[in-house]
Amino acid sequence: MTKKYISIGLFFVLIFAAIQSKSDYNLLNIFNKRGVQVIENTTYQEECGACHFDYQPGLLPERSWKKLMTNDELLNHFGEDVSFDDSSTANKIIKYLTLNAADKSSYNRSKKISRSLPSHQSPLRITNTPYIKRKHHGISKELITQQSVGSLSNCTACHNNAHKGDYDDDSVTIPNIKAGLISIELNTQKDGYVGIVKSTNESFKIISTKISSNLSVKKLCRVVSFKGNDEFSVRTYCKIKGGFWH
Repeated sequence: MTKKYISIGLFFVLIFAAIQSKSDYNLLNIFNKRGVQVIENTTYQEECGACHFDYQPGLLPERSWKKLMTNDELLNHFGEDVSFDDSSTANKIIKYLTLNAADKSSYNRSKKISRSLPSHQSPLRITNTPYIKRKHHGISKELITQQSVGSLSNCTACHNNAHKGDYDDDSVTIPNIKAGLISIELNTQKDGYVGIVKSTNESFKIISTKISSNLSVKKLCRVVSFKGNDEFSVRTYCKIKGGFWH
């Protein structure tokens, strides 16, 4: 009888561990380092951070960094020639990136990125890793492509602590999130339209519409009221022709 109960208990422990391992917020994380390791290499920061956000090595596996740092890839680095005149500088950066890559890291989010990738895949874009895709799949295209974000590669547009290696959901602020969530209605519905913001369950009403001109640039502006959880607010959203609401 005792062995039976031990077996049942062990079964539930294994199920619990398996479920927890899939979550970013789990009890097992108390034994791991959260997030990804911060940048600790001035050469990498100065050379790569001069043009874009200096992505932490723990966001890609070693094989991806090795491929990104080949001469062919550097000559055409997403459309730009970023090849190094000094091979010693390139070698320093390669060494730093590969030694601290996702598959070498002890940090929890890096481990998840590494585990999500089949061994035969070496993505050159962080946003092409299965883990990153899954974490962003519920965000609308309008929110991602809006002017203040541009693309998923612009980490710092929403992740307030990205430079610290902290990509937790509770440190995220998506610009113009409400405008993105009701962009279809702003584009198609008339004044007086009443709807629901699905993700927040707030009700909203399009109050009025006007054309705003500033230095010959015309903008379409719509005034919207929101009501939910005993709170009431009014916002004005504008966009230029072919642009996004903000």
